[in-house]
This record gives sequence, C-alpha cells and structure tokens, in this order.
Amino acid sequence: RPGAIAAMSKNDKILGHREPSPINDRTMTEPISSTSDDAFAIPTGGTAVPGPAELATETEQNAGITVETENTSDHLPDAVDAEGSLVTLAEAEAEALLKEPDILRVMSDDLAACGLVGEEQLAQALGLVCISAKTKEPLHAVVHGPSSTGKSFTVKKVLSLVPEGAQETLTGLTEQALVYNNGNLDGKVLFIEEAFGAAKAEEQLRILQSERGLSRLVSGFNENGRAAIRVSADAAVATITTTTRARIHEENETRALRLVSDSSSEQTARVNAGTARRRTTSGSDSPDLDRIRRKWHLAYQDLDGIPVVIPHEVLLARTFPTHEPRCRRAYEQFIGLIRAVTLLHQRSRERVQHQGEDHLVATTGDVQRAYGLAERFLLPEREDPPAWRRVLTVLRAKGPLTRRHLEAELDI
Repeated sequence: RPGAIAAMSKNDKILGHREPSPINDRTMTEPISSTSDDAFAIPTGGTAVPGPAELATETEQNAGITVETENTSDHLPDAVDAEGSLVTLAEAEAEALLKEPDILRVMSDDLAACGLVGEEQLAQALGLVCISAKTKEPLHAVVHGPSSTGKSFTVKKVLSLVPEGAQETLTGLTEQALVYNNGNLDGKVLFIEEAFGAAKAEEQLRILQSERGLSRLVSGFNENGRAAIRVSADAAVATITTTTRARIHEENETRALRLVSDSSSEQTARVNAGTARRRTTSGSDSPDLDRIRRKWHLAYQDLDGIPVVIPHEVLLARTFPTHEPRCRRAYEQFIGLIRAVTLLHQRSRERVQHQGEDHLVATTGDVQRAYGLAERFLLPEREDPPAWRRVLTVLRAKGPLTRRHLEAELDI
C-alpha cells in the first residue's frame, strides 16, 4: 500500500487501521491508494493521535529507511453513482462528459487547454475518425498542408485523448506489413505520420480501408514440404496520415476525408501568440493535462459501437451531389460523419429496435454538425447550394418532419 512499509507496527493494530475502500474494477490497472486518515479524531480537548501513515513514517525514519510516498489522490473514490456505487473522480468526469449536449465543443476546449491553437474543425473531424474506429465501417483521413503548419502536431493532440491501447502510431510500413498484422489493428486508430512512409504499402492500405481485411498466398512449408500458405488479416481500422503533397494517389485519396490544415497568416499569428503565452504562464495556472486525458480515455472506453439509423437518409441520398463518380464515396463518408457524431453522443440519443438490433437514432443536430465539416473538407465548392443543403435548411426551420412533408417542402 503506497505510503506504508511492508512490516506494520503493532501500534497500527491498536489504533484500528482501516482497509482501503472498494474501488470500481475499471481502476484496478491504476495505483490504488489507502483511505486511511493522517490522524484519528479523539474527544474534544485532547491531542490528536498519530494515524498509521505517521506511525509508519516514524518507524521508517528510525530504521534509516527513506520512502517516497506517491500522491494517489486522483484514484480515491470521489462520488456515488445512481446505483450507490463508489466511483473515482475520473470516472465521474467521464460520465459527465458523455452526457454533455455538445461533446465536440468540449473536445475543442480541452484540446485548447492541451496546447492546440485554432484548427477546431480539423481536430473535430479527426476526433470523429477516431470514434468511427468503434464501428464496422470506420472512416479514414489524410491531412494535407505545407510544412510547419502543425499537421502531425494536431493529429497527436487529438490522439492524446484516445487510450494507448486503442491506437497505433507508425512512421512507415513495408509492402506486406499489414498482411501479417494478425488482426492486431482491428478496432484501432492507425496513424502513419507521413504518407510517403507508407508508399510501399499503398495498395495494401487501400484494400484494407475498403475491404477491412487482407489475404495473400505466400510460399512456405507444411508437413508435405513446400506449399502455398494463405495468410490473412481482418481489421476494421480507422487510418490517419499526413502529407505535404497537394494530392496523393487518387485511389487512396477518394477513400479518405481530405482534411486541410490552416496555413493562413492569421493562424500563424495565433500559434505564435499561444507559444508566447505558454512560456509566460506560471505552473500554478497550467491545466491538469493528465486529468483531461484520463477523463477522455475513460469516456472513449465506455462508448459502445452501436449501429446508427438516420431518419430521412433516403432523402439525403437523393439530394446529395452526383456530378462525378467520387461523390459515391463522399456520400458514404458524409453518412460516416453523422454516425460518428451520434455515436459520440450515445448517452443522450434515442434507441430503437431496427432489424432485431439496438440502434441509435441520429438527430437533426447530428446531421447539421456533419454537414458543417463536410462543407469544408468533403464536398467540392459549388456556386449554387446543392439540393441536399436545402434539406438541412428545412430541418432547421421546421424541426422533425416525415419524409412526405420534406418532399413537399423541397418540391422533389
């Protein structure tokens, strides 16, 4: 137990040492602290009697032992949930986060506290890509931008909110590396720091993105001698990479959201001001970054990969741009963004039975949020607003409507 020596003194037994309070199973991988007091209360007018921690310290000093006591206050039970169970402070904060009406706004605020300047939409889009890793059809993203625009910095800040066990960061891939991953990437976020580092594996990467699995016949040996051996790896993995090139291989780019970093002079001024501010801020004014990350890690782990049903999706499909073939994949990516927004807010979304399975119901707000990101990163610029944008305008103005009413409003 932190703060106590292995051999307890007899005085601990006399004073009635208290055992640690039960901790939720989720925290068992973290250090668990004792709830013993520094001193026990005695009748008024007396003198405080040293508690076990003080006695242990005195015994250690007499024995010439120096022990550093770890600060484990963050792991102490700090709240009681609806069932009356003790939960840690981090768990309570994670649960409160998942009940927020606009979690993406909280994400932006927390990333700003962690040192990210600007790039709110870019960070939110990357956050949704990470959330999509929990689904059967994860999203993919390529972040474009000139050198020094903070592409990798932004990605790493977003990934700091994802548990280490749910992500993999690589600087490069060999040609067949993905085939031999043995499914270790399934359900994870794969970040390749530079697209050039995966140049040899481009073909395998795009097959993995589309088919969510790879298979290959290789030459090997079995009990009968040389033989063709099938090697396969199934993995629904969300991928993120960065590049300074304006374009990457067309077949790879259409499979991913094309995210662009802010290279404006205004953003450069904001970044420089943020750097100066961090250097002049005292330590006491700095946010508790570990606490922020721990909250997000627990929240991420608590999210379930529940399927999402989108009301009026047929209407969205009918009004989505169709002027070029890549709009087919763009539509799937748009729907993927909506699903990720709904999944992130699953604590406050309606659930229905659809085809015998529990589904979340996307709201108009989820569609609007996805549209805001798609307008910048997904769809080509057009002079006249496409019909699908009018759908959102009607939804905002009229609220929930039936498909027949929407068709009448839009005259389609």
